[in-house]
This record gives sequence, C-alpha cells and structure tokens, in this order.
Amino acid sequence: ALKSDHPYYSHVGRVIDGIKQQSNGDDQVNPLEMLLEAVINIKRQGNDQQRAALNVMLRQMRDQALQVQDLKASEFFAALIAIMADQPASLPADHPYHDEIQRVIDGIARSNQGILSKIGRWFKRIFGSGS
Repeated sequence: ALKSDHPYYSHVGRVIDGIKQQSNGDDQVNPLEMLLEAVINIKRQGNDQQRAALNVMLRQMRDQALQVQDLKASEFFAALIAIMADQPASLPADHPYHDEIQRVIDGIARSNQGILSKIGRWFKRIFGSGS
C-alpha cells in the first residue's frame, strides 16, 4: 500500500476520492470508464506530476490485484502501466480487458478525442441525450 509520506500520496488520494464522489448517487458513472478516460487524457495532456501520480495508482491497483490473485486484473493494470511508459501493450483477444486496452490505445492516438469528448458531455448536459 502507498505510504502517507510518499510524494504522490495526496494526488492518488484525490484521484480515488474524485472517482468515489463522481460515483455516489449516479448509477451511470462507471469507475472503470473514469480510469480509462484518466489514462487517455493524462497520457496525452498531463504534466509530469499527474503522470507520476497515475503510475503510482496503477501500480498500487496491480499489486492489490496480485494480492487477491486476480491475474486478469493484474495483467490489465500492467498493460496500462506499459502504455504510460510508452511501451507496447496488448492483451489476447479473449482477455476480459482486451477491448478496454485497445480503447485506451486508440484514444491516445486520436489527437482531438479528449476535447471532443468533453464537448460532447457538455452538450449532453445542456441539451439532453438527443432523439
């Protein structure tokens, strides 16, 4: 577990608290979706401190998955760690997290995806989901 004197402890805590707050009372918010969006946006536009904090959080999640012997989840987090380190990452097609990893890779590759996603969410809030 991350110790309270670690330089990124408060940043990781804020990310986790933000996910929890976003999820409270809203069944439509998926923490996995939020994590994927965070990886895409921080990888593309984040500063060094944000990247380091995300890496700490991903490593902690991978370690927790290993502790409970969830091999598939640990492989998923290992792939996200590799992506953040500019290393190749992929999972077999039959892996339960294959599509999520591919979505992160594709999301990072699209230069304007983050901005369009934010604009799309903004329009949905103002005008509703459409017809």
